Amino acid sequence: MRPCVDGQYVRPDWVQRNAELERDLLPVPPVDFLRHPSIAFQMFVNERLLPHELPYVRSRLTDERLLAEPSVGEPPTVPLPDGGIRTSSNTVHQLFHLLRYQEATGRRIDDAATIVEWGGGFGALMRLIVAMHSGEPTCVIFDTPIFSAVQPARTRRPPAPQPDPAGPHRQGTTAAGPARARDQLSALAVTEGEVWGVRR
Repeated sequence: MRPCVDGQYVRPDWVQRNAELERDLLPVPPVDFLRHPSIAFQMFVNERLLPHELPYVRSRLTDERLLAEPSVGEPPTVPLPDGGIRTSSNTVHQLFHLLRYQEATGRRIDDAATIVEWGGGFGALMRLIVAMHSGEPTCVIFDTPIFSAVQPARTRRPPAPQPDPAGPHRQGTTAAGPARARDQLSALAVTEGEVWGVRR
């Protein structure tokens, strides 16, 4: 991937951050890679936005599981007051923008068959777009190699549930067909070991 990067399009401050991240995250990142100073400083919004944005988001979400922050990378999280869900200021902030977009334009996320993001960071926005979308959008993220390596850990759809081998009539089980990502957000966080052999 590195040969595809034209240095003239990467700002000098990001060249330095990317070098730090490559040094610290490769070949195997620590389990808390999202707490790396170069990521935490640039890509996490301050919790001061939560009192303003969270009520708006909660009043418009049809599924509060979208607020659940995957644990991959150990991002900083806060508990929701009455839901038992841990979220992050980033997830709330991204949902705020997506819901405002829908409200301001009258268009739904589902209206987009292809989504292109320039500088997708660790994949927070694209993860939510995929989870909110009822179809199978084509998602393209342009970014530097180190972030392109991190994004799959945070943006993968969870595997579809497998039907119970004992059949749909066994008490307490149901046959499950392919499920959409928004219906399985609790399974969205892939284990770090699937992406890298995470060091502890």
